[in-house]
Amino acid sequence: MFYKHKFLKNHIHEKALLQQRLAVLSIIILIATLALLARLFFLQVGQYDNYSKKSDNNQYKLEPIAPKRGIIYDRNRKVLAENIPAHRLEITPNKSKNIDLTLTKLSKILNIDQTTINAFKTELESGSKNKVIPLKMKLSEKDIARFYVDKYRYPEAEIKSYLIRSYPNKEIGASVLGYVTHINSLPTDDDERFIYQVNPFKGVIGVESSYEQTLRGIPGYKKLEVNAKGKNIETLEVQSPTPGSNLILTIDIELQKIAQLALKNELGSVVVIDPNNGEILALATNPSYDPNYFVTGITKQMIKKLSNSDTKPMFNRAIKGQFPLAS
Repeated sequence: MFYKHKFLKNHIHEKALLQQRLAVLSIIILIATLALLARLFFLQVGQYDNYSKKSDNNQYKLEPIAPKRGIIYDRNRKVLAENIPAHRLEITPNKSKNIDLTLTKLSKILNIDQTTINAFKTELESGSKNKVIPLKMKLSEKDIARFYVDKYRYPEAEIKSYLIRSYPNKEIGASVLGYVTHINSLPTDDDERFIYQVNPFKGVIGVESSYEQTLRGIPGYKKLEVNAKGKNIETLEVQSPTPGSNLILTIDIELQKIAQLALKNELGSVVVIDPNNGEILALATNPSYDPNYFVTGITKQMIKKLSNSDTKPMFNRAIKGQFPLAS
């Protein structure tokens, strides 16, 4: 009986084919290995600075420290503008699961109006969600008590102490001092932007505006080591802020009061100048306004009242008014 073998194994051919396949596979592995090594070199050497910075950002964080604004005195060292302690509610948006729901609930607890909520959302849209954003300034003791009852519900919210500007003489001297207020938009210059991110209050008119750079100071910072959850572990470095310089004016606040009272209900101004050296001892305008209203955010009603008043209390008659001399 004869058996026909349709296919006969050729061991020499199979061995050569296997060697070819192994050679191709070795080349592919070599190319993949070289590509992996090139990628590792690029990441560890070429991108070292970038990833090292990201690693440090995960391990460390800088917490800014706001500087104290310079105090303004009259010629006899009586305080015209000072800093007093206050409390504000701050929100870290990235810690909130639903920021809109958080704002709705907090607005009911702390009686926050829609204008304030809208301002918060505008600042949120223009910045990073990692950034801490103030929600309500100058909390009352009742506000603080209400918040702490339900604090555990709001991990994204925290009450912080800070200093706010205060004008102890209120309407007396407003025409000289001007006021500071919370700014809504940050400057484009990087250095200026950093300063006002830390302390978003700026002089608007008067001495507060003219001497803004002298009064505002330079922020400091704390370098903190944090864990994977962002919790502070240790303070590694502290750079103290540079407080703003104090100012001593030629104004005599007691003479300023006399000048203001002398105007009574009349529209006008009084300027008292020392003829010996030209120093301004008093600069009063009537009617005046309380600059303290502007520090933590003035209400729409108050702005409307000041703007629509026929007596124009925001108009500085001593500087801008056109009156005949000695009239």
